[in-house]
Amino acid sequence: MLHSTLDVLRSILHLLPAGLRRRFWIIAAGMGLVSVVEMLFIACVALFASASTAPESILGSERLAPLRHAAGAAFPASATELLIILSCVMLLLVLAKNAGAWMLTQASSTFCARVDATVGEMLLQRFLRRQYLWHLGRHSADLVTLLTWRREVGSALTFQAMQGMNELLVAAVSVLTLIAWAPLASAIIMAVLTLAAVIVLRVVRPGIDRHAQRWTRFDMAANKAATTALHGIKDIKASGRGQAFFDAYRRNVRTAADADAVTRVLGTSPQWLLETAGIFALCGVTLYLTLGAGADAAEITGTLALLGVAAWRALPAVNRLLIRVANIRRALPQTLRIIDVLQSPFAADQQGNDELPPLRGAITFSNVSFCYGENGRPALDNISPVFRAGTMTGIVGASGAGKSTIADMLTGLLPVQQGSITMDDTPLTPRTMACWRSRVGYVGQKPYIIDGTLAENIAFVPQGGSFDRQRVLECCRMAGMDFVRHLPQQEDTPIGERGARLSGGQAQRVALARALYGRPQVLVLDEATSALDKGSEDIIRHTIRSLAHNYTVIVIAHRLSTIEDCDSLIWLDNGTVRMQGPAAQVLPQYRQFLALAAQRAQN
Repeated sequence: MLHSTLDVLRSILHLLPAGLRRRFWIIAAGMGLVSVVEMLFIACVALFASASTAPESILGSERLAPLRHAAGAAFPASATELLIILSCVMLLLVLAKNAGAWMLTQASSTFCARVDATVGEMLLQRFLRRQYLWHLGRHSADLVTLLTWRREVGSALTFQAMQGMNELLVAAVSVLTLIAWAPLASAIIMAVLTLAAVIVLRVVRPGIDRHAQRWTRFDMAANKAATTALHGIKDIKASGRGQAFFDAYRRNVRTAADADAVTRVLGTSPQWLLETAGIFALCGVTLYLTLGAGADAAEITGTLALLGVAAWRALPAVNRLLIRVANIRRALPQTLRIIDVLQSPFAADQQGNDELPPLRGAITFSNVSFCYGENGRPALDNISPVFRAGTMTGIVGASGAGKSTIADMLTGLLPVQQGSITMDDTPLTPRTMACWRSRVGYVGQKPYIIDGTLAENIAFVPQGGSFDRQRVLECCRMAGMDFVRHLPQQEDTPIGERGARLSGGQAQRVALARALYGRPQVLVLDEATSALDKGSEDIIRHTIRSLAHNYTVIVIAHRLSTIEDCDSLIWLDNGTVRMQGPAAQVLPQYRQFLALAAQRAQN
């Protein structure tokens, strides 16, 4: 276990910035220094205890002969002088020891809190840098759970490991003090305590590991069930399926809680066994000195006083060390999961800083293919559509034809697996993708509305973030958001998570204003009106028509009424372009196709 803990700690340190790594080693050096002071303090207390009960055993001790010779006349000649000197030294040492311990605790706590924050930052940054395709195969609740587990890395495992190092040093200096003064008695006590510690670790550790992994698995499942229920609260309440989701959450969270309780009980059990073993060892030493070694009362009293003082520091330190070992085992599964995520290589969503010229000609797909799975059917198969600048192009086709895949490629969310996309004569590459994305405004079927004000949603900034208010008002006007003036606080009105205080049409216009906020050249509208009633759809259509002469607009829709105003149409069928041309030519053919399909379905 020690080896694996050191490996994990080494992995954590390797992930941290250089500044935090330096702080760790400074704290470790401070622990060593405080341990030296601790050893001197224990020795002083042990001498004081022995001098109080049997001063002649100290004044005449052969072990102190070098010190007596070096001190000369300054060495105390009586028990009173010895106790006074030991008292003064003991006070100085306890002040130094406790001041050092307080500073170490503060430094360790601050360091581990910074580790928590740094690990959370690294996780979220890695999630945000991942390609969009990776996110399509992940549950957001699992990612959020990993972010909440960041405390297991710093406040749990790292803090427990650092404190365990301190406890180990305290136990070690206590043992050294014992060995220096009473080798045989110390050997008996250490043998008993070591045997007890080994038994505890061998018996308790597998149980902690097993239940900690069980807690990890079911805690993640509980968070996923809760996230699913809360994100779909409207549908869940409307369908009356709330109890089913609650039962799933309760089953997982109770299993996780039971496993957590077992790990905590197993983690605290070592102190009971060690305390019992320590008392047995002390009694055994007393019997040995009394019956076996034939020591006199002064020697027995002095030795027992020394052992008692050392045990006063060593036993609790060993107890705490074993408890910390158990806590480390408890935090190990979550920490290993996070380390694996942070160390695993991944395909980053690479974005260079190369600039692009303004769009003047067309966006051209050349023999582009894309497949979501390695062996699946291509979502796009060798297509070459063209989107003319300054025009409105519609994309139609049945569900699964590849319309949204084209939209995601136009916005730079999906990479080109085969073929190329060019803007005029400039190919879109990872080096130009950041510039290209700044040129594209996107409106989806279900826009994401954050829990903030209307203005914050249009500027798409976190709560309290800065934004250009004049630009927000301008975008409200361009998106036809007449309803803003009727809101209680106008653009500063909170609209609730997922736009709970807005209608569907209002939320879509907020999304359109957001797409316009960045002053794009291209607008991609992916089924932006499919969930709206006819009245709301007509408002959005009118707004889009009013914007078409200033932007290159690409409209993806099932409803034919949405694309009637387009200049050209692209008809997709099973990932291929079946027809492309002026809307007046393509639309009648597509209407006829839909009518025949409906007739076949009816027959």
